[in-house]
Amino acid sequence: MRSNVGIDVDTRAYFTSATIIIAVPTVGGLTGVILANSSIDIVLHDTYYVVAHFHYVLSIGAVFAIMAGVNLTFFPQHFLGLAGIPRRYSDYPDSYTT
Repeated sequence: MRSNVGIDVDTRAYFTSATIIIAVPTVGGLTGVILANSSIDIVLHDTYYVVAHFHYVLSIGAVFAIMAGVNLTFFPQHFLGLAGIPRRYSDYPDSYTT
């Protein structure tokens, strides 16, 4: 495994995000495949393995959905502010639509 010491912050954040985006569905999928086997599922039924799989898949998925929603909502507002659109207006002049 390669250390991320010595690379710039943007690249480190990119690789951290890429690793998480790949690792979470992979681990969730592998644990789901194990639970899909009925003979193993009988043994693992009512254990913390099922609870961990459920919360790992749904909780981490919800965190990514929240992060995506926040970025899709608030990131464009930076550009609107840089374009000069003021706050708390119910309607804007037509000059901002072009």
